[in-house]
Amino acid sequence: VRLSAERDEVHWRLEPSGAFSTGSLYKEIFKAPPVYDLRSLWKARIPAKIKIFLWQLARNRLPSGDQIQKRHGPGDGLCVWCREEESSSHIIFRCIVARMVWSSLREVTGCTWNPSGFAELYGLIMASNAQDRKLAWLGVGALAWSLWTTRNKATIEGIFFRHPADVVYKLVILLQLWKGLTRQRGRLGVDRLIARWKAKCAELWRVG
Repeated sequence: VRLSAERDEVHWRLEPSGAFSTGSLYKEIFKAPPVYDLRSLWKARIPAKIKIFLWQLARNRLPSGDQIQKRHGPGDGLCVWCREEESSSHIIFRCIVARMVWSSLREVTGCTWNPSGFAELYGLIMASNAQDRKLAWLGVGALAWSLWTTRNKATIEGIFFRHPADVVYKLVILLQLWKGLTRQRGRLGVDRLIARWKAKCAELWRVG
């Protein structure tokens, strides 16, 4: 322990002046979602509804279990698959089903992406070059939408997938449907991605 003759002072880190204020404390407690520069998302060649869906994910505005509970809606607020508290980040990044799909993505593309939330995913996408960024939004949109719609089928309609490969196969179908939205020079990359995902689906079925 080092002692000094200097007088101790209290510094409030939430204010530039260092002085306490109730306003800064209120803002810290009720933080708004971080603001992202999503211009590259809005320019991405994916369906408009997927852009809006990803924007909602970034703003934590998806009607996940925890959000429905806050509005006193139906359900227990728990994930239908792993029975943990269900947030949008849980559905897309942390659930056992989501982790399986992200693991497949790493195997298919050779990347090391393992985001735990949108903030981390956003950083990974924005670190890519402009061309890779477009393909990244396409792939991430298909991945997230396949997880979200599979979750809705199970939670709302009570229809569960027969095999984990079904979620990945839905992702492949989305890529095939959206391929026509990409520019000609980018379609070769999408075709390679689709071929690798199909091979991964076959592998998952054999393991299962």
